[in-house]
Amino acid sequence: GLFASNVTTNAAPLAASPQEFIFDLGIRLLGEKCRSLLGKGRKEVGDDRVTEILAQMSSMSPPCSDPVSYFSAAITPKIRRVAA
Repeated sequence: GLFASNVTTNAAPLAASPQEFIFDLGIRLLGEKCRSLLGKGRKEVGDDRVTEILAQMSSMSPPCSDPVSYFSAAITPKIRRVAA
């Protein structure tokens, strides 16, 4: 998986598990109220993908203006509509 080894998070100690990493970084980026959103992301797209999304968000310059909406959109499966 993609965590701890190649992602730096503002000199924080490396997380012990993917779940811990996701919640540590996710809460830093999205805020304390977004625990359930992080959990939903883990369920929808898996820990590796959530880790990639959070790492991408943490390296944005300038920072994402609406991180909660960005994360929500990133974990929402894309549904292709077929024209009738």
